[in-house]
Amino acid sequence: PHYRGIQLCPTPPWETTNYSSPPHRPSSTMPGHVKLGKTGEADPDPSPYLCVSMEMKREAQAKPYDSKKSYWCPDGSGGFSECLLQSDEGGKAIVMIGHEKKTFKSDQVGQVNPPKFE
Repeated sequence: PHYRGIQLCPTPPWETTNYSSPPHRPSSTMPGHVKLGKTGEADPDPSPYLCVSMEMKREAQAKPYDSKKSYWCPDGSGGFSECLLQSDEGGKAIVMIGHEKKTFKSDQVGQVNPPKFE
């Protein structure tokens, strides 16, 4: 059949597709799903990965922090590195990563939160 010059499919897909039950997909194949315990066993405790120890807090608070100069910049492998801002003029930001100077676009770098929020 035709409708205003557009060829329609001879049989609409909703008449040929069986929607009675969705395809079965086991939950173990979901992206990012990792079951560490055995079937029927309780999930492992996630606390070591979620809780920040006092040592980690002290270490974070001991790092030098300047609210106007502490920034994040791309590290080239999809992550970010902490750096110190040297200058930000004309849409270009010059930063120091360790003892190395690098230049990025201003919108690629961002301020680091104060240690009290970490």
